[in-house]
Amino acid sequence: MISPSIAEHAIAWTALLAAAVLVALAVRMVWRRRPGGALAAALAVGLLLRGYAGTRAYLNPWDERYHALVARNLVQDPLRPTLYRGPVLPYDYRDWQANHVWLHKPPLALWLMAGSIALLGNTELGARAPSIVLSLAGILLTYAIGRRVTSRESAALAALLHAINPLLIRLAVGQTSVDHVDALLVVLVQVGVWLALRWIDRPALARLSAVAVACGLALMTKWLPGLLAAPVMVVLGSRRPGWLRSAAAAAAVCGGAWLMAQPWEQFAARAYPQEHAHERAYNWRHLWEPLEGHQRSSLFQLVELHRNCGELVLLPMAWLLYVTLRRWRAQRAALLAWWLLPLLLFSLVATQRSNYMAIAIPALCLTAAQCWTWIRRTAALRRLRGLRLALLVLLLAAPIKDAATFVNPTRVHARRAVWAEELKAQLVDIRGPRAVLFGTDRPIEAMYYGDVTAYAGIPDGATAAVLVERGYRVYVIDSAELPPALRTNPGIRVIPRRTESQSREDRQ
Repeated sequence: MISPSIAEHAIAWTALLAAAVLVALAVRMVWRRRPGGALAAALAVGLLLRGYAGTRAYLNPWDERYHALVARNLVQDPLRPTLYRGPVLPYDYRDWQANHVWLHKPPLALWLMAGSIALLGNTELGARAPSIVLSLAGILLTYAIGRRVTSRESAALAALLHAINPLLIRLAVGQTSVDHVDALLVVLVQVGVWLALRWIDRPALARLSAVAVACGLALMTKWLPGLLAAPVMVVLGSRRPGWLRSAAAAAAVCGGAWLMAQPWEQFAARAYPQEHAHERAYNWRHLWEPLEGHQRSSLFQLVELHRNCGELVLLPMAWLLYVTLRRWRAQRAALLAWWLLPLLLFSLVATQRSNYMAIAIPALCLTAAQCWTWIRRTAALRRLRGLRLALLVLLLAAPIKDAATFVNPTRVHARRAVWAEELKAQLVDIRGPRAVLFGTDRPIEAMYYGDVTAYAGIPDGATAAVLVERGYRVYVIDSAELPPALRTNPGIRVIPRRTESQSREDRQ
């Protein structure tokens, strides 16, 4: 990376101070029972953190660059998701990091990214804009759901916790695996739960259909986790309209969601049969096989919650479990089901990923906010002022501390990277539908930023000669391993590699 400048350090300090002021303002508004002002401050700090973290002028490696490239290719053909749009070398259709037709993720999030790229261009912002906007909408949804299941003050505090949650921020700006796909999934699950609450208030076919649509869209984002709103709806309806009726409604929601996802599923199965069959089987293998080295203990998801929701996250979780078992209330029990069901199921699967519990984070934020409010208001704890104050401070200090890592002036992440600027400069003169680049360290990024088919390896002289004869414009990044046949072929252009000092700086 390019070393951070004085200006970038100044921006980091400004962002940190602004975030601190907004968080303090939000907490004060909650304390004074002014939820409207607290929500406004939460939205402001959410935008600040996502905007600051999302302005890096380069694509992140896992998995943003792959999602961005497939989305860019979807701009040209919305029904043909491809990684290598026009591969010139043989490929393995099962390798999602280097294949042609790309069905590794359902298409909805990629379609949203494609629309953004069509409007904003093949830039980093073009890829990230939908997730950033949706992530801000998620803050509002947490507040809207909280108003229905708890007090307005708790709802506003939950919105603040949602706004500063580190995993949700990383998903929105592409800094962790599955990134923009999970960012959309989280919001769609929230939409499903909010619509389920409306159906509980007044059961009607239109409202039930809306829940099914939300779950159907979630299925087209990331398969079965998108149905989480259905079991939550069953618990919500345990008192009104009743277990049997809400269970039947949830079954109808699942059926409607499945039907909604079928047009794409049937199209993909017929248009791309081998890729579709492989990906369906690959998805099921997550249950019993630790894929891609993601083998962890059964406690992995619980441990990850400490990293993603603060070290004291177990306290509000245990509190909600206790009060729900002691006195059943459908709305509290629904929050419990929202995070407990994914925790149990994802702890049992063989492949463990740190972002699996992202769909439950809004429920955990609401749980923590309810617990915080209970500690503040309960008469028994008022006599233990020291303990009460410590719990109130620590429950907020842990997530605030984690959020501060995004604007830490002592560890400023440069907005620019040497490799990105070098690559973009190289791609200025490499373009056209038949341009092929070999020897680049960043083939996926090269295909996103430029109109080129790119490979990391270097072809032999015979392969390169065949490509030239077929009318391809062949470019090769210079290196010590470059065969003489490539240097002497007049149809091949050799591009100088970046300097050793730049390469060393990039590795840092």
